[in-house]
Amino acid sequence: IEALRGDVEMAMRHSTEGLSRSEAQGNLTFAVRNRAVLGFVELSLGRHAEALELMEPVPETLDSMGVREPGAFPFLPDLIEPLLALGEVGRAKALIERLDEQGKALDRPLTLAAAARCRALTAAISGDLARAQRELEHALTEHARIAMPFELARTLLVRGDVLRRMKQKRSSRESLQRAARIFEGLGA
Repeated sequence: IEALRGDVEMAMRHSTEGLSRSEAQGNLTFAVRNRAVLGFVELSLGRHAEALELMEPVPETLDSMGVREPGAFPFLPDLIEPLLALGEVGRAKALIERLDEQGKALDRPLTLAAAARCRALTAAISGDLARAQRELEHALTEHARIAMPFELARTLLVRGDVLRRMKQKRSSRESLQRAARIFEGLGA
């Protein structure tokens, strides 16, 4: 909650302490959760290398635990974004494929929306803004199946950026304003 509300100092302090305690106790579940919070905070601050360092071991840890439910630890999009920002597109695409496969196998709208958003980010990085826009429309269709406003706002934020780059200023502004209203309504 602290991370989502932007209380960076408290989120970092509590999650760092939680990670330390979890690792000391060998509690993989809470180690993963604390890494995810710390990684999200670093991603939110634009510190991609730090986010990657924190979250990079998580997929292997989840595999060792036998976790296949993407909603149990919904961190993969927060790992994919810093990979893309740091130019590790191949690794990001592999994780997007994993996310998409899990979402389809279990029909998880949030997972499918996040995978589409990440594909849109990948397309935008390569300059294929039309594909990015199509992926974002697909993400919004999946978001309509589930009430997860924070994640919807994240998708709208990406959509606003893509539309801005496509010189669709009015649509971009509308998407960004809608994202801002959702974030503000959540206290984020």
